[in-house]
Amino acid sequence: FELILVNDCSKDNTLEVIKNYSEDYVFIHVLDLTMNKGVANARNEGMGMAKGKYVTFIDADDFVHPDYFNSAMENHENFDLLVTGLDVGTLDDFEVHLPKPISAIDKSGLRDAYEMLSSNKQLMWGPYNKFYLKEVILKHGIFFEDYFGEDTIFVLEYFYYINSIKCIDYSGYFYIRDHTVKTISRGSDRAFKSLDKFLFTKVELLNKINEKFNMAPIDMEDFSDKHLLIYLARFFAVYSKKYKIERIHRKKLVKELRSEKWTELYAKSSFNRNYNLLKPLILKLPIGMADFFLVILFNQIYRTK
Repeated sequence: FELILVNDCSKDNTLEVIKNYSEDYVFIHVLDLTMNKGVANARNEGMGMAKGKYVTFIDADDFVHPDYFNSAMENHENFDLLVTGLDVGTLDDFEVHLPKPISAIDKSGLRDAYEMLSSNKQLMWGPYNKFYLKEVILKHGIFFEDYFGEDTIFVLEYFYYINSIKCIDYSGYFYIRDHTVKTISRGSDRAFKSLDKFLFTKVELLNKINEKFNMAPIDMEDFSDKHLLIYLARFFAVYSKKYKIERIHRKKLVKELRSEKWTELYAKSSFNRNYNLLKPLILKLPIGMADFFLVILFNQIYRTK
């Protein structure tokens, strides 16, 4: 295999370390980016450099077992998508998630695999623990876009185009849960502005997959209820003391959030009465007045940190 290490403008001695590795091992290649554009761009650049039949992704703070590639690829090289299990947790405590063994080359088997993987979000939604046929990626122009949830969208779009899948009840990928919080806080402003696009793109792709497998379309009321907290989380972030957003910028963000299509679904939702106090403020009152009351609510009731 080849290992492509993408240095996305690190500020420590990462570049020196990975260059030393590449000098010692011929299969290690360094891609040093001149401008920091985020994880989506880094993955796209890495894919563009890759020469292998399959590509897979490993986050910088995750790790894999020494036999991970061999165990995943051995005798499984005739499928559009290979899916393994993964261990999720901290360095001291991991929870193993294993897929049900499935080999599918027809629509019925693909549907079974899709339903099985979708029942475990750890297995389905991340770009890791999967091996993608580069030919499929190139043929359909699949790449990571620069917005919140881009990894899930990549997986769903790729899944729509596959004609075969192999799920292996083996786990050699160790996913460190701690880094999720760091990623969300680091990209909070990006998330404010792009989550509406993510949610509607996700619905669109899920419905395309459901249509392909002759499954019922998404129930938008049910879908919106399940994702409502994601929508509200941005309001919590806007008023969080952690980010210290200035009032002018805060009001602008609230105005942008109000303009999203997702707001219409929130208005119709009856999800969790604890958040109903927010509805008239988020949806109806003038921005200045709404901002005044939202500051009080988030400081006194929701206690945003």
